[in-house]
Amino acid sequence: MMECFRERFPYVSMDMEFPGFLLETDRDASESVRYSDLKYNIDNLKPIQVGLTLCDTSGHIPCAWQFNLSGFDVRLDLSSAKSIELLRRSGINFDMILHEGIRVQDFARSFMMTFVVGGRNRLHSWITFHGLYDLGYMIKILTNAPLPDTLHGFLSLVHMFFGRVYDLKSIAKSYNGLMGGEIGLLRMASVLNVDATNIRPHQAGHDSLLISKVFSAMKRDLRLVEEEFKGQLYALSSTNKKKGKKKYSSRRRSAMAAVEDVWKKNFHQACNLIEISREKCSYISLDMEFPGFLRTARRDASEYELYDKLKYNVDNLKPIQVGLTLSDVSGHIPYHGAWQFNLSGFNVNKDPSSAESVELLRRSGIDFDKNLREGVMLDDFARFFRRTFAFGGRKMNHSWVTFHVALT
Repeated sequence: MMECFRERFPYVSMDMEFPGFLLETDRDASESVRYSDLKYNIDNLKPIQVGLTLCDTSGHIPCAWQFNLSGFDVRLDLSSAKSIELLRRSGINFDMILHEGIRVQDFARSFMMTFVVGGRNRLHSWITFHGLYDLGYMIKILTNAPLPDTLHGFLSLVHMFFGRVYDLKSIAKSYNGLMGGEIGLLRMASVLNVDATNIRPHQAGHDSLLISKVFSAMKRDLRLVEEEFKGQLYALSSTNKKKGKKKYSSRRRSAMAAVEDVWKKNFHQACNLIEISREKCSYISLDMEFPGFLRTARRDASEYELYDKLKYNVDNLKPIQVGLTLSDVSGHIPYHGAWQFNLSGFNVNKDPSSAESVELLRRSGIDFDKNLREGVMLDDFARFFRRTFAFGGRKMNHSWVTFHVALT
């Protein structure tokens, strides 16, 4: 049903319910401390509900959804007792969600296909209320990994997955009568004369519905200029437009990019992130590591001889790593733009190799035993590569950059 409505309703309001906080952040904490606390809480806690509400430019809402996630066990998992009691009073049945809820990985897969993959993340604006934790939990769900170590890395992922993000609590700071944003969602709805009848606070679907209604009221009554508030998140001053300062952007200097190691356990996460980055990047740099040469050609060998040696070596040796780096026409590399796929096919104790090359790769930090145990299967990598870069004319969208290309 959501897939049917998605294209006609460009606004998506989002809310999360989660089991509280392990670390409470002081109101006057620095951004680095604030993000450190957020990362600690989200890395160690599990989401309980996701609420999504679609809305069109006129404020019409077709439906609101409340996804109950099955990963949280109130008896075993970390939580705040105060928050658990609040959620219970709000009507959340933890046992029912545990046994009948949706698997987090199934929700992530469906969300990616509906709202992210294929450039769909550019079709919607995402509306939150005090959305830092909502976005953080969604990043955790979609990447199936801990949050990035830095605030910049986190904001880059927010930009990558969601594009246009608005935070009503941040917007409220700019309008008289909304107490500088220092009020809750229900109070803000009341001030804006938004009907909150039948809304159950602290249930994600209900809160996302009210967020959508409040946003529409802001647009209608306050003549909200959306572009002025895009990307501004409450409690993060670095994302707010101020004189002499710039709003955050994922287009930072390429030195910020880090190489992501890809193993079997995070392979599907990597595939999803590359699928998103691919559309904004025209260039892909490619490199391979392999176990040397069984036959070498003379420097003055003919092309026929060179190819004969290349074919023999490639046919009889197995690849060890594939490196891919994505960049745009200005040379910018996205935060998740450099990838090292560790392949599982090569057994250093059995398969043909050059002893000199194997020793060089060992000194360079390659752990052959780990690759063999935990690496990505060749068939899985090949399937991903064809789907992402070759099928449907996609090979025409990129330029491939190599260094000494033949064996690569």
